[in-house]
Amino acid sequence: MTVDNTFMIKKLQAMKTLYAIYSPLTKMPYIECDEETFDDEVHLFSDLDMAKSYCQEMGKNKIHLAVRKLEGEKVILQFYNELFQDGVNAVLYHDEVNKTRMELGRIIKLPETENMPNAPVRNPLLQLTAAYFFQEARRPEMPKDDPERNRHLHELEEEMLVNIGRSTLILPVIEKPVQEGEESKGKQLGAVVLKNNKNEIFQPVFTDLTEIVRMYPKAIQQFRAMNVPFAKLPAQVLKNSQGFVLNPAGFNLILNRDLLNMIAQRFVPQEESKEEKKPE
Repeated sequence: MTVDNTFMIKKLQAMKTLYAIYSPLTKMPYIECDEETFDDEVHLFSDLDMAKSYCQEMGKNKIHLAVRKLEGEKVILQFYNELFQDGVNAVLYHDEVNKTRMELGRIIKLPETENMPNAPVRNPLLQLTAAYFFQEARRPEMPKDDPERNRHLHELEEEMLVNIGRSTLILPVIEKPVQEGEESKGKQLGAVVLKNNKNEIFQPVFTDLTEIVRMYPKAIQQFRAMNVPFAKLPAQVLKNSQGFVLNPAGFNLILNRDLLNMIAQRFVPQEESKEEKKPE
């Protein structure tokens, strides 16, 4: 039996302040798969104290969560678009009386990107499977010798790696001016790099434009975005780089050389691919 949530959807659309549940382990909205509907959903609250109580209850099961205040139409709309990028398809809205599940596509008009020429790169399945994996794998104080949990973690990790291997990612580069006297058919490209606390160099790479802007708010002015199929990503590793860091302002996955090669060997087709020119 289909439930008519039209009234609740209109109520939610009119809200000027909402409270969303986030996972500090992924720096993304906390995502759950509903056991009955199999919706990938997030939790929204009308009241701050209710949201905090929910986090406290979940904390008893060693699931540590945080509350993010969404205030204003622009911020809320941006949040819904973020959910779309993350592969979320439903919202579980908690008010003083009820919990109501609503499809994301009925709350906002989702962009139709499937058949668009030059559509922006996005990887919702990768975002979704990475969220599920790291929400579980990074939980503190969990047993490391539990066979059932380790089996489940292995399955979650496998799903994430499969989606990494199938993905096209965004590699930011800097356009460098050609020096006087140099011959060039176009602009030179320079790599964007990050350093960790050991002074090791990594190159940032992203699942979508939203993740780039989270890391670099002025990315449009600073960088040029190269869309790179994963099969061609290992060829972009600089000589002095340890590898890549995927979504450094999000779930922050280190793709070192060994992991890059393992994914390339196991999860992408083995046909020869033309090597992209490396940024210098």
